[in-house]
This record gives sequence, C-alpha cells and structure tokens, in this order.
Amino acid sequence: MSRQLNELNLLVATESFGQLNGVSRATLAFCSYLKRRGANFRILAPEGQNLLANDGDYPLRRLRGFPFPTSPDLRVVTPFLLRRQLSSPVAPSVVYLASPASLGLLIWLQARRRLPIVVNYQTELSDFARATLPHPLRNVTGRLIDRVTAFIFNDRAVRAVLATRASFAYLKRIGVRQDKLRPIQRGVDTTLFNPAHRSNALRRILAPHGEDIILYVGRIAFEKNLPLLAKVNNRLLAAQQRGELAPFRFVIVGGNDNQGVVERVRAHFAAQPNVCFTGPQVGEALAAHYASADIFAFPALHETFGQVVQEAMASGLPVVAMNSGGPANIVQPALTGYLCDPARAAEDMSDHLASLLRDRNRRAVISAAARQFTAQRSWDDVNEQILDLLIESAG
Repeated sequence: MSRQLNELNLLVATESFGQLNGVSRATLAFCSYLKRRGANFRILAPEGQNLLANDGDYPLRRLRGFPFPTSPDLRVVTPFLLRRQLSSPVAPSVVYLASPASLGLLIWLQARRRLPIVVNYQTELSDFARATLPHPLRNVTGRLIDRVTAFIFNDRAVRAVLATRASFAYLKRIGVRQDKLRPIQRGVDTTLFNPAHRSNALRRILAPHGEDIILYVGRIAFEKNLPLLAKVNNRLLAAQQRGELAPFRFVIVGGNDNQGVVERVRAHFAAQPNVCFTGPQVGEALAAHYASADIFAFPALHETFGQVVQEAMASGLPVVAMNSGGPANIVQPALTGYLCDPARAAEDMSDHLASLLRDRNRRAVISAAARQFTAQRSWDDVNEQILDLLIESAG
C-alpha cells in the first residue's frame, strides 16, 4: 500500500473540523491518521470558533460562511471556486467528503466530472431539517434533501461509507443504489475514553453528597430531544420522594454558541435542583466527566451515529438511549445498555434508569460489557479501511 499511498493526493472537505461534535472528532481522527502515515492531503473546512490549539498542525484552509441560526458553531459556507482554494497546483486524485452539507455540495458540483469522490455519510440532513426548521418548512425541506441526497449518491463519481443499519435503510429508501454503499464502522479512542480516568475529586464537585450520576454529553440543542430528559427526571424525582430511589444527579455536558437556545433548554430543568450544566468539555476533562459518571442517558431521536454513545461505553458506562438511528446500531439491549421505544420514551427511559440506579451489581456487569465492546473498535482499524477505499477509488 505504501507505493499507492505515495501516489495519493487527497482533498478532505469537512463541514466541521475542531468543533465539539462527533463528526469533527471522527474527521480529526482520520486526518491525524493520515498525518502519521505520511499521506499527501489538504483540508477544506468552514471558518468559525473551534477547539483546536493550532490550525497550523494540519494542511488546513478555512472558508468563509455564516452560522446556522440554532447552532452557530455549525457554518454554511458561501460559494467559492474550488481551484482558487487549493494551495497546491497539483490537482487532487480523489476527494473525501466528511458528512457533506453546504461545503460538500459545492465541492461535488465542481469536482464530480473530474475526480472520484468518497462520501462519509455521518449526518442525516433531512432528519436534522425536520427537527430544527419552522413547521411550514420542515417536510418540504426534508423531501428536497432526500431527493438531492439520492441524486448525489447515485452519481457515477461517488461512493459512500456508512456506519449503521439505519443509514443504510434510509439511503436505500430514498433510492440510492446498494452497490454505491460500503459499510465501515466508526472508531473510538479507548485510551482517552477509559474507566481509568474516573476522578473522585470531580465526583465530589458534581455530586457532593455521594449521589449516583446520570450523564448526558452532546450539543445543547432541541434536535437532541433534551426536554425528554427533563420529563424523565421529573418521574425519577417523584420515585425518589416516594422512597423508591436514593438521591441522584443529572449532569449535562455540552454547549451551543446560540445562548438563546441554551437558555430555552435550561428552562425545562429550572425547577429541578438535582441538575448540573457544566458547559462544553474537551480532551481529558471530557474523558474524566464520562468516567466519573455512573449511567449515560442519550435522548436524541435523529442521531445518524451517536459518537458520544461509543465514548460513554468506552468509559465503562451503561447506556440508555432511543431505539432509533445510530444508537440502535451501537447499544446491545440488556448487554451494554437499554433502548427505549420512541412511542413511550419517557416511560421506558425512566424505567431503565431507575432499574440501573437501584442495581449497582447489574451496572457493573453492563459496564464491563460496554468497555469490552468498544475495545474492538480502534480508530486506526476504521481509518485504514477508509484509506483503502480512497486509494481504490483513485485508481
């Protein structure tokens, strides 16, 4: 492969590079792998706030754009000429689009007749539109995205990587040909996300009276279905008042540059004294929050993958999530966690969390199984498969 790698000239285009989300972390892991392998690559990504200490660590060019209203950390790029954005006169031999949206569409339009394209399908944009746009626009925009997605993925220049059965079913339903699709799992950093990073000092801050901790990690946004956690917490607090549960804490890790959205989400928890919002956490601090919790609760209904679910499992947490989208492909019911029926989400999530809060021995068994499951999913194995497909596509 080394000779083929030396001949590769790769353009990586990603909608998110350095932000606090699963797509960004996956793309950063891939680019770090490329750098270690000595690959010749360039990165295009939108400008905006990011958590990288130094953009200069990567061959990266930021593009102008404007913030998405409900999640300003996500940017919609303004139109550009691709040839003017490439720092090298040598044309790419293949394009890698990580979770394409506005940037991916513009590059596909300009590169499709000249270059092979590999798409990593990590965000179901039609679901995102239906969950975030005003009601009159939801369905019509969702249907438009479905049609555009099918048209792009069936283009002769395009091949697609996807990680879940739900993604495969969606793309098949909207008319994408199966021969276009390559299943490749998503990885997780099991060194960083590890039960060994449990911190008693952090637990004393988050749960000063020794309470068990239920954790959520993710963007503070309505598409993450966070009001469901408030409903669930009310049910659990009622059980605690009846003497059926010991005291517990809900810890919510994440942020959003749109403070109006954050405040509206927080308002759902205003009357709940056992809830703590920590703001966004990264790196070792994020790993410590995972490892210092006892249970992970993830209410999102429209998650294409759910990287935080894998990170929680790698940290040794039992997971309670929706039987929908990516988490349904990750969580093994009754082995590494539990899945909730979306039709009775509040009841199911409350029951599963209450059961885990009561039974520490059961939690320990599930914790060990969750850690063992993720130990088989290294980023290097995943990224090697993606790189092989890129080399194959480049011919």
